[in-house]
Amino acid sequence: MNNMNNKDYLVTKGLDETLANIILIHSDPKTGHNLLEFLSDNRESLGDSILNIGLSNDACSHSWVSFFLDVLLFKTVTILEFHKPNYDAIVEKYKDNEKVKVVWGDVRQASEFIEESSDCCFWWHGPEHIPLDDLPKALEELKSLSEKAILWACPWGSYYGVGPGLYLGDGHHYYPENEHFSSLGMNVFNTGGDHNTGNANIVAYIIKGDESW
Repeated sequence: MNNMNNKDYLVTKGLDETLANIILIHSDPKTGHNLLEFLSDNRESLGDSILNIGLSNDACSHSWVSFFLDVLLFKTVTILEFHKPNYDAIVEKYKDNEKVKVVWGDVRQASEFIEESSDCCFWWHGPEHIPLDDLPKALEELKSLSEKAILWACPWGSYYGVGPGLYLGDGHHYYPENEHFSSLGMNVFNTGGDHNTGNANIVAYIIKGDESW
């Protein structure tokens, strides 16, 4: 843990410095634990395979794949990406990596595109890119594809602008608040800073066996 909780170590594992900072800085103010510590502390609950929802074609986003495979030591990563240019670029990048599978599709109909379930589902800064009313549908889809756990994260509050929005595009459909996720039966905590500042996240998760699963 002590070795993992270090930016230099994360960079040696292939992470872009921006993502390394995100993982280490965003801390739960109640425990002081950052995102890496939270994931590490719950590592046994996450299994060996992970489904990642959405991946932009940039160094920071690709670092998530390095993080999953080389830091958290998942055996396989499946990426579900809706934006076709990103999908095409990601397919090309990982075409020779047997541990990475790339699937085109919409999270709200994920089971139509993904044939095999994963142990864990991870969706970083994506829930705000679909309409609020579609969150229950997305969660039910991912429950059907996750054997052990689901973890989402998004900005907390009204710092970012809200526009008409495109799914997994630049537009946000709503201002995310904790109750949007706790009302779905997810466990929720906040990391990284104060509400409505642009530095804070909502982290929402559910582990199989929870009453709301």
